[in-house]
Amino acid sequence: MLVTIRATSLALLVLLLTAPVFGQTGSSSVTIPALGASFPADLVSNLPIGDSVYAILETTQSEVIADRFNNGGLNVGGDSRVGGFLGSWSQTLFRVGDIDVTDPSGSGAALFVPDASMWQRVNIATALMPADINTPGLAVSLDPRRGGATWERTITGSGSGGGLASAGPANQPIPIARLKSFSFGSARVSGPLSDRATMVTGITVARGSSYSREQLADSASTSATGFANIVFTPSSDREMRALAIVQRTSTPFTNWHAFQASDAVTQNTAVHLQATLDRHPSDGAQWRAYAGFTERFRRNDIRSSSVLIDRVVEGPVPQAIDSAADTNAGRLSIGARYAPHLASGSRHRIEYGIDLGSASTRTSDAFSGTVRELVNGTPARIWTYGSPGGTSSRRTTTIAAYASDVIAVSAKMTLDASLRADFAHGGAAGATTSVNWTSVLPRAYLRYALGEHRALVFGYARSANALTHNWLAFGDPVASTATVASATAPNIVVSRVGPGTGGNAAFSGIDSNLKRPVTDEFVVGFEKRRGQSTRYTLTGIIRRESNLLGVAPTWSTSPYTAISISDAGQ
Repeated sequence: MLVTIRATSLALLVLLLTAPVFGQTGSSSVTIPALGASFPADLVSNLPIGDSVYAILETTQSEVIADRFNNGGLNVGGDSRVGGFLGSWSQTLFRVGDIDVTDPSGSGAALFVPDASMWQRVNIATALMPADINTPGLAVSLDPRRGGATWERTITGSGSGGGLASAGPANQPIPIARLKSFSFGSARVSGPLSDRATMVTGITVARGSSYSREQLADSASTSATGFANIVFTPSSDREMRALAIVQRTSTPFTNWHAFQASDAVTQNTAVHLQATLDRHPSDGAQWRAYAGFTERFRRNDIRSSSVLIDRVVEGPVPQAIDSAADTNAGRLSIGARYAPHLASGSRHRIEYGIDLGSASTRTSDAFSGTVRELVNGTPARIWTYGSPGGTSSRRTTTIAAYASDVIAVSAKMTLDASLRADFAHGGAAGATTSVNWTSVLPRAYLRYALGEHRALVFGYARSANALTHNWLAFGDPVASTATVASATAPNIVVSRVGPGTGGNAAFSGIDSNLKRPVTDEFVVGFEKRRGQSTRYTLTGIIRRESNLLGVAPTWSTSPYTAISISDAGQ
């Protein structure tokens, strides 16, 4: 049996109407702002979100879909899969400033839990992406807090539990999640280090316990995060910034129900460092250069070799098994932005940008044992996983460059256009094939003013999918493999599954002609402004996804007779 990844001919056509009302950054006379929202720190501090950026996404953005509840302390220290406008959550992008901190495995989360109290502003974009962002779904940009001209000390605390938390429902369906207890505390100090330097530093700690379908794990979730941001301003047009974040979380293992191990624990340790040099003279070219490093170490303490999974409740077997492995994931990024100085009164606003990145994932101690699969409580299949041994190593390298120009075509018309070149290379250590993608991505948005506060917006943009490391598992000689048998005939193997090769390089792999998934976005919108902080929009968006990735068998059908089955959903 040979399994390969290939680009399918399926396409997804999506039409969505949205009318978000939130504070926006940017000026309509200069740029066309992204569709989404911008949350300043003073607003975030007054929201009942349990200090979670994931809770902001889930509760304030109607076009965002999340796989779990995060507000009120329900998911302390835990990840969340979030996607926008029906886009895959594997393509969700998280940035700190200009630095990508997205989990390269395609989990839809950041490499560390982004506590909301660390950020001066949380920017969310779901469409009309700016030139420096390439994602077909959701982009979350986080601007770190900065120290002020005077010293300030802030202490915050909150909690719930006992009579403050809702009791279990009587004679009602079992809730997906229910809070048992939650406590949170943070302390922050900020101020000037000298006439030219400021600093903000702080720590947040949280502890929570919640029921999952009315089942309670043995251990509570805990999270501790420390951060510091120093800004040095040697002159009015130069600035150097350095940010450090350290985080430690401990949570019940996500699939402890299926592994029948209520004491199973996942521990994460994350480190993030970045530095930026910014020069912004009012009468000359403006530029900034930056570099960042993020690493997360994940360890699972699971004492179980027998798993019972109900496909309807816990999801696919391979997904649950992959989550049991220990994982180290990291990113290294460098880049620059350059805006040339133009004559006063110029109709143009030009910017160039370049980004280079490397991401790696190393997995070890993968699950080996037996998985009994149920479908709605009925025994269906028996999966037997062998021990692959060794450490799986997957890596991607990306290079992207773009040029953009905001053109004041006339007093009423503004054109925001850009062209981006994007290269991605990736593969698994020991695999016989790798992936190489080169994409040219155009983007153009036209804004036509109907008056001082109203305008029409038309646009087109093409984005390309990131190469996530879950796809690189196919053809990986150290990735998991299993045999599958029917529950009624456990001694008869009916199939062998990957994504690993199981010692046979012909068993699974990546198509050498694999095409990159791309998304074409067409936008028509109407906007009305009230001042500089509020924008009402009614936007129609059509998205078409091409070259979707899928897993396909490529064995010979002889001596079988092949028949075709119509699928109206395609």
